[in-house]
Amino acid sequence: MKRIILILVLLLTLSFSVFAEEYDLRNINWGMTPEQVKTAETAADLFKELPGSLYYFDNVAGHEETIIHYYFSEDNELIMADFSFTTKYAEDENSKYIRDYKEFKDLLIKKYGEPILDKAIWKDERNKNFMKESGIFLRLGKFKYRTEWQTKKTAITMQMSSTDSYEIYHLLSYSSVKYFDELENKKNKEDNNKTEEEKLNDL
Repeated sequence: MKRIILILVLLLTLSFSVFAEEYDLRNINWGMTPEQVKTAETAADLFKELPGSLYYFDNVAGHEETIIHYYFSEDNELIMADFSFTTKYAEDENSKYIRDYKEFKDLLIKKYGEPILDKAIWKDERNKNFMKESGIFLRLGKFKYRTEWQTKKTAITMQMSSTDSYEIYHLLSYSSVKYFDELENKKNKEDNNKTEEEKLNDL
């Protein structure tokens, strides 16, 4: 009997230990304060601190000087994080951006499973019939990539697109499902409580 109790105690201890080591991203959890994030984020280099934001540089999956931006709510709770990949290639190496995107997608699939959305979004749907998903068309803004995952607590979105100045950017975003669900519910309640005149003034 004592042996069975001891085994149960050990299993419970292991279970709590594994649970304690689960994080929402990196070694960070949603709801942390800026000070808690700064204590937990030991691998990266903090280079800017603003009200509601922390900015870090880090080497992420081999990409140096990736900018990590942590966002905090008005209550100083962590609600979102962006990873901006700053690697730049020459114009004749545009295909390397697509290679990077697919490599990151494979890593994220290993961690989070198959995405709930994964597509190339064409500016003009007719173009996809005769244009291939090449680096030059990506730089020209003819299409962009978007891939999404969702866990119980976190929404993950990765995208790659081109700016108006034809600079390709690669962004990976994490956000707290709980926070944004509560924000949406609050907004819906406020909208439902509006008078007809107030709704007309919104238009």
